[in-house]
Amino acid sequence: MKLRIIKKEEINLQDKRFLFTLKKPSEKLIRTIKEVGLVEPIQVIKRGGHFTVVSGWKRLAAALVSGLGKLPVLELPESLSDRQVLKMVFLTVCSAGQLSLAEKSLLIRRFSELGLKPAKIITEIMPWLELPPDRPTFELLLRLSKNEEILEEIHTRDWKLGTAEIFLNFSDEERKEILNLISGISHSQQKEIIEWLYILKKRLKKDVAAILAEPEISCLLNLPDKRSLKVADQLISILKKKVSPLVEQIGEQVKKEIKKMNLPPQVKVNFDSTLERPDLKVSFEVSSKEELQKIISGLNLSLTEESWELIFTLLRGKKSEEI
Repeated sequence: MKLRIIKKEEINLQDKRFLFTLKKPSEKLIRTIKEVGLVEPIQVIKRGGHFTVVSGWKRLAAALVSGLGKLPVLELPESLSDRQVLKMVFLTVCSAGQLSLAEKSLLIRRFSELGLKPAKIITEIMPWLELPPDRPTFELLLRLSKNEEILEEIHTRDWKLGTAEIFLNFSDEERKEILNLISGISHSQQKEIIEWLYILKKRLKKDVAAILAEPEISCLLNLPDKRSLKVADQLISILKKKVSPLVEQIGEQVKKEIKKMNLPPQVKVNFDSTLERPDLKVSFEVSSKEELQKIISGLNLSLTEESWELIFTLLRGKKSEEI
């Protein structure tokens, strides 16, 4: 690599073949660069007579806002292929910290655009990203990456795979409406609104616009503070009741039974709050064999309790008084 100083005009800012991170420069970074300049060089490579940014997009954005005309860069050898460069950046970023779901989807898209076969992406890239290494997840993330209007929200609110999957089941027009509805509220609220709207859409055979136009919902959405957390909670409550009052009651009973078992704190028990699927997801994190043995022993012991059987009965759609 060669260290040099170049003019900002020598960089092709439209060439984003290696860009998959979405973090914005902080005010502190911009202030620092204004005061002392760009200390850490940006990595670039020559492509088509101009420099293409390899890594350091956040620092570059801060430098441009700060009004710097010349930038220190580390120039990579032109002999490196695009795929080699992207893999190098990807491994560096992955070792430095966690990527959001939106960033992971963009990374998969970049590899795909550079000609890496889906099978290779699935087996060589997705395990590094802690994603299920299968074709459906690959296709889902590729689709997600092309919905650029939602990527910033997914990144900021740290969406999970399940929420993204449901969101993509809506039409283009519905996704725009939902995005306008959920921007700025918490991730958990976004998740619930998306899930309940999807169930109502299927059960009532109505599109999202028709559901949101119903009087008790539309009056909420006409409030000046319609994007407040309080209004979001009220909307969730209305959507839940529209789906089924019984679903909400059963969900509360399931949570009560899970809490009653007093499982080890490392153990997380999740279920589909819509009761569309009668499954439980039991997960835990351990850092030693002894800890693993202790948790498994605790789970085995808990199987003697009646709560497990009651939970599965509830998830099949029965209230406790019916059991």
